[in-house]
Amino acid sequence: MEAITPASNHKFRFNGEGGTYFGIVFINWVFTVLSLGLYYPWAKAKKLHYLYGETELADSRFSFTGTGAEMFKGFIKAVLMFGALYAIYFGAILSKKPAIIFTGLFIFLIGFMILIPIAIHGSLRYRMAKTEYRGISFSYTGDLKTLVKLYWKGIFFSIITLGIYGSWFQVTIQKYTAEHIKWGDNSLGFSGEGSDLFVTNLVGSILTIFTIYIYSFWYIRNLHQFYINNLYVQQGDYQYAIHTNITAGDCFKIAMFYLLGLFTVGIMIPFASIYEMRVMLENIEIDGNLNLNNSNRSENATNDATGEDLADMLDLDLTL
Repeated sequence: MEAITPASNHKFRFNGEGGTYFGIVFINWVFTVLSLGLYYPWAKAKKLHYLYGETELADSRFSFTGTGAEMFKGFIKAVLMFGALYAIYFGAILSKKPAIIFTGLFIFLIGFMILIPIAIHGSLRYRMAKTEYRGISFSYTGDLKTLVKLYWKGIFFSIITLGIYGSWFQVTIQKYTAEHIKWGDNSLGFSGEGSDLFVTNLVGSILTIFTIYIYSFWYIRNLHQFYINNLYVQQGDYQYAIHTNITAGDCFKIAMFYLLGLFTVGIMIPFASIYEMRVMLENIEIDGNLNLNNSNRSENATNDATGEDLADMLDLDLTL
């Protein structure tokens, strides 16, 4: 592919305010508690509407069009899936028979592992379909069967190599999912290599331990740079680089902000989240020659938020 020398880069801007977001989070918390958790899907939809709406690129803002009602349907399905797994596990424990307990635990763990690629696929498909920029929706066109094959292949090789293959496994999934994210006639790509991530993880882990976690902020920065700097936008025959200017100092400030949140019994957490969003987004730039007006609409609509809710329950943070 022909590379283009950048002119002036497109930069992200985040306009969110900690006070406003705190109000949203507080009201969400009150209604979620009063509804015994049932309000959670609407609470998440409100947070995403705000965060996406405050994110700007080239003087245009993103928007999230998903609804709490859609997420509630997915939430119920996800709860039933997890409920079935926990019922099997606790039923096995109640039997007090070692063989049955072991079998129940095995089914429980395998069940969780089976749900992970389903959650990744479903969450990306829903989230992208509900994300708009300049009136055009994103889409995720990956195939679940292909993703499942890549996932179990990665699990197998990670086990037999005692975790060494894990970096290549992560890069494989990252490449597949990134390459199937589209905005109109533009698509993402990922050029990272497993060997580079392996070295980053190895060096980062060793130095973090030997420096009593002082190096952890450089390690976090290096990981963030690996995943962002290897992304690119494919438009026609050209690739446009994406990169981040985030520093170890930025990572340290974010960590301190969240630490302050803990000392204030969570009151400062929404402010920390807004600060993190601002630092992360405003350090990202896209090659300025990318034509953001050159895009046709693509159709990959879905209202099924089951994968989105599964990803929440599995603590898989896949997108903004």
